[in-house]
Amino acid sequence: MKAKFVSALTEEMDKYATLSVCSTIAQVRKMTNNHASDILHIIGCNSIHCYKALRIAEKHGVLVVVSPSGDLMPWNRKVADKTGNVVFQEKTIREADAIHVGSEMEQEHMKLLAWNTRQELVRNSIVTHQITQRQMVFAFFRLYQKVIDSNTFRLMNDDEKQAENMLLHCGVWLSAHQQPSHEAPFYPLTEDPEAKSLLNRLQEESLRKILLHANDENVIDYIRKGAAYLHLQVESINFDGIERFEQKLKKPHDSLPTDRLLARHAMKNKIRFDHLRQDEKPSDTEMALCYLFVNIDFALQRHTFIRRHLVQLYMLLRYSDYDEDKLERMLRSLQMKPFASRLMQILHESLALEEGFMPIPPKDDRTTSSIRKKLQNINIQ
Repeated sequence: MKAKFVSALTEEMDKYATLSVCSTIAQVRKMTNNHASDILHIIGCNSIHCYKALRIAEKHGVLVVVSPSGDLMPWNRKVADKTGNVVFQEKTIREADAIHVGSEMEQEHMKLLAWNTRQELVRNSIVTHQITQRQMVFAFFRLYQKVIDSNTFRLMNDDEKQAENMLLHCGVWLSAHQQPSHEAPFYPLTEDPEAKSLLNRLQEESLRKILLHANDENVIDYIRKGAAYLHLQVESINFDGIERFEQKLKKPHDSLPTDRLLARHAMKNKIRFDHLRQDEKPSDTEMALCYLFVNIDFALQRHTFIRRHLVQLYMLLRYSDYDEDKLERMLRSLQMKPFASRLMQILHESLALEEGFMPIPPKDDRTTSSIRKKLQNINIQ
């Protein structure tokens, strides 16, 4: 039955997408190694090899859709219990980016298992006349697009990430220089041949990924400004009209507070802030920066950090007046200087913050690499 399903799916799918069929782990490894695949669709989950295929795909940034094809129904799970594959079944389902169910009965059973809520019902034309083969294949194409649109950052290549950084930097620069206190000089990126070449190479699908990711990170306004200034034709996306699964990481869209601490029970920090006000007599900007560094650290630990927060810090550092020596003393008192120095390195890499606008020198060490990895894991950069 599974072989017939795969045959029916592949017969029509080439009208919508390029695909290949793998029957061994070696073939999966070869397919994912070439970085040409966006999605691996695993049919069935009754073998450890299914989980191995999923792990290989994850390692190479390939998204995974799993069709249990009845393997998790009660009458089939007895076999998995005897062979010990039930552990790998659960892992395969939990880690998949989407689950395809073929009937209401299977959908209800998957809900009861509660291993993965990202489910989509597409009937199998092999076993029912309620759907034609062509309708089934088109429904799967829509499912694949939904999975891609739900995980755009994981599919972005280095050029697309660099382009997003450029557009974001340009948009932030424009926003800062729209203020009356700043004259708008000529933006230097427009004369950089490498930057122009990179932006000109962007295809429509690349721009779509950048826009969707920017919307998730609440920097879409800056990206659109940057794209308009650099004469990039970006599509007008109705984000509410795009089918997407619920994000694995639920993130806020608000900016971080700069007048209070996020951590409710941070009594030590509250005492330190009170002492800072008395000892340093800081300006509003200096206090705002201290609050921001502490709150960014807290947000990173809770996985509630978004690119908007990085822009918020950049704007304060780059376009505000403050006493750098005083701010350094304050960060030292708060025991935040090492963390702040590593954030300077991150800001330099992602938003091209110049050392002349850093209150403390940047630090690039193992802990900085750990912060980079954390940002990667929460889909930021």
